Amino acid sequence: MEEDYSLVDVHVGSGAHGGPNRASRRNKLWLLDRSGNVVRNVLDPEAHGAATVVADGSGNFYFVMSKVFSVTRDGATRWVFNLGSGISTSSMLLSPSGILYFAASDGYIYALRTSDGQVHWKQGGALRPDGIVRPVIIGVGDALFVDDKVYRAGDGTLLGSIAVNGAPVYPGPASAAGFVAGRFVEVGDRLQLRLHLLGKCGQLLWSFPDRDSWHVGLVGKDDALLVRRFDGTNFWSHWY
Repeated sequence: MEEDYSLVDVHVGSGAHGGPNRASRRNKLWLLDRSGNVVRNVLDPEAHGAATVVADGSGNFYFVMSKVFSVTRDGATRWVFNLGSGISTSSMLLSPSGILYFAASDGYIYALRTSDGQVHWKQGGALRPDGIVRPVIIGVGDALFVDDKVYRAGDGTLLGSIAVNGAPVYPGPASAAGFVAGRFVEVGDRLQLRLHLLGKCGQLLWSFPDRDSWHVGLVGKDDALLVRRFDGTNFWSHWY
């Protein structure tokens, strides 16, 4: 049954009047119905940014600013998990088992239970050597991919890294057969993205040709990949 609600956007502005920080603060979430009417808005005065909003099958929404919020389809707050002032995060990943995963600038990867907002587990390793928060990208089976690292989704145990020919690669879209992963390499005066299809356990299945840059735009349910290739001047589309 189709529900008459939708979460449309996280808008810029610290309040009704915006103010001088309006261009740099993203700390208000708006819940709109399908007609564009405001159901409710949620303001986090301490936040300076907001990650992607995700929703579960029951119509509950989850988003993170300086706190992690869960709201119902009607905009009522279910729970709030406080990260602390000034903490930034990656985008969030929601598992079918009801666990919400994200990495934060306090150095931890978090797994929160969507039922009550409590910590299921948290694990160090959320930051790259340069201090940037690692992206939480995909989950495949019981594996959680955070940048080029692989963790056990159930308890946060670090399982290892993914690499092709000894070089780290970073996962992207997943299909029924496995997932796409790649890395940038220097070719002449520009960078090219080298892509590979890896199996569910990270084993190399095949690689895209080593020419130009490849970008996967769409994964079909029959394992078909819509791929764009950039030759330095033009984009070309291919089905694999």
